[in-house]
Amino acid sequence: MAALESKEVETRPETEVQLHFMRHDDKEAALSGQKDSTVELTPKGRAAIIKRGQEKPGQPEVAWAGGSSRIRAQHTALMRMGGATGRFTPEMNFAEAKAEAEKEMKYGKKVVNLPELNFFWEGTPEFNQKAMD
Repeated sequence: MAALESKEVETRPETEVQLHFMRHDDKEAALSGQKDSTVELTPKGRAAIIKRGQEKPGQPEVAWAGGSSRIRAQHTALMRMGGATGRFTPEMNFAEAKAEAEKEMKYGKKVVNLPELNFFWEGTPEFNQKAMD
């Protein structure tokens, strides 16, 4: 019996946790009065993150995506995670991509808001612009 238990241990898949941190790509220009948190990625920015997901595929069947309260951050995480699935296109806005990712889920969420990833610059406008470039 001990030999059987030993063999079971040898064939178990290795469990691994991976964290990927990245900044979003190009964002749309904010409309007059629009909150920064609602500014979306441009189609070019979406294409870039899908490409990154294809180069380093995630495992969306067992993963979830997290980003700051900014839609573009959550969209980046979601499309990076599932970029290799072929289910996302650069034309999909955040709501469409999120709906696509979660349509087969029975419960829970595939993308979450992580306030811990939110940051604010407290410098002069010149400093803020340099930091964001």
